[in-house]
Amino acid sequence: MSGERTISPRRWFVAVPLLAWKYLVGVLFCQHPVTAVMVVGWTGRLMQRRVLRSWWQKSPLVGQGVSYEQFVATLPEAHTPQGFPNWFWREPRLPDSQTPSQGVAGWAVSRFLHRALGSLADNIRQGCTGALSIFLFTLPATSLWLCAWVLGWNISFFKLYEQSELGVSLGLFGILLFVLAMLYVPLAHTRQVVTGQWRAFFDFRFNWRLARCNAAVMLPVALVFAVLSLAIMILRIAPYYIGTSPHFEGFSVEQLRQWLDRYHLAAGAVLLPTYVFVWLFVAKAYARAALAQYTAHAPCPSLRGLEREALARLQLPPRESRFANRPILRTTSRTCGRAVTLALVVLTCLGWFAVAAELFVAQFFNYMPGTAWLNHPLVLLPWIKDIPPGLAP
Repeated sequence: MSGERTISPRRWFVAVPLLAWKYLVGVLFCQHPVTAVMVVGWTGRLMQRRVLRSWWQKSPLVGQGVSYEQFVATLPEAHTPQGFPNWFWREPRLPDSQTPSQGVAGWAVSRFLHRALGSLADNIRQGCTGALSIFLFTLPATSLWLCAWVLGWNISFFKLYEQSELGVSLGLFGILLFVLAMLYVPLAHTRQVVTGQWRAFFDFRFNWRLARCNAAVMLPVALVFAVLSLAIMILRIAPYYIGTSPHFEGFSVEQLRQWLDRYHLAAGAVLLPTYVFVWLFVAKAYARAALAQYTAHAPCPSLRGLEREALARLQLPPRESRFANRPILRTTSRTCGRAVTLALVVLTCLGWFAVAAELFVAQFFNYMPGTAWLNHPLVLLPWIKDIPPGLAP
C-alpha cells in the first residue's frame, strides 16, 4: 500500500469555513421534510466513515504504519470522505482509470456534472433508502399513535367515555410496536448505510442476533435517544408558550410567521447537531458490535459487502473463549450472560418507551399536527418546523 496516493488534509483556514458552510446548509435543509431526506443521507455517509475509522483504529494496521486513508483505498466499495461529507460537490478521491467513451467534449461535461452534483446524488440516494426503510418499520407504531390520539380527543369531546379504553389500548400497542422496532432499527440502518445495500436493513436474522448479543452497547443508545429527544420535544412545543408573551400582542400575521421562521431556523441549529450526534453514537455502537461478532465467528458469512471486505483486511486475531477448556465455568458464564442480557434488553426497552412517551407528553402540553406523530425528528427525519394553518402563507 506504500505506492498508493492519499489525499492530503485541508488547511485549517480552508476547513473551518467549509465546515461552517456545511453546517448552515444542513440547518436550512432541516426546515422542510423533502430536504431533510438529504440530511439523513449526509449523516449516513458520515456514519460509514465513523464505522470504518473505528475499525481501523482497533486493528494492528495502526501499529504497522498504515494510515486510515491507505486502508480505505484498499476497499473497492468504500468512498468515504476525509471529513464531513459535502452537500453538492463530490469529495476528492483517488484517481480512477475512466476513459472518455462519448467524445472529449461530452466526457468533459459529464465529468463536470459528476463532480459538481456527485455528493448531492449520494445524499439523495442514501437519504431516500434510509428514510424509507426506517419509515416502513416505524409506520405501524406511529400510525397507531395518531389513531389513539384522534380517538381519545373525539371520545373526550363527544363524551363517549364507554369507549375510552379503545384509544388507550391503541396507544399502548403502538408504543409496544415502536419499542420492538427500535430494538432492531438502529443497527439495521447503520448496516444499510455502511454496506450501501438496502437488503442489509432487512437481514432480520443477523440484525436481531447482532442486537441481542450486544445488548450492553444498545442500552446507552436508547438512553441517549431518550435524553436528547426530550430536549427536541421542548424545542417543538416552546413557540406556543413563548407566543403567549405580551410582546406578541401587536404582531400581525406576517410578523408572527416571520418570527416562527426565525425560531425554527434557530431550532434547526440545535436539531442538526443533535441528530448527527445520536446517529454517530449508533455508528460507534455498531462498530463495536460487528467487530465483536467478527472476531468471535470469523469469517462471519452473514456480514455483507463492505463489512466483510473491511473486517477481513484489518488482520484481527480471533477471540478465544476464556473458558474453552473448562466446561463447568463455560456453562455458568453462559447462564449468567443470558440473565445479564435479559436485564439489559429490559432496560433498553424502558429507554425506548421513554422516547415514545415523550411525544405523548409533548402533545398534552400543546397540540401538534398528525405529521408530528408519524415523524420522530431523531429517528426518521430531522424536521420539526410546523406553521399553524392560520399563519401559513
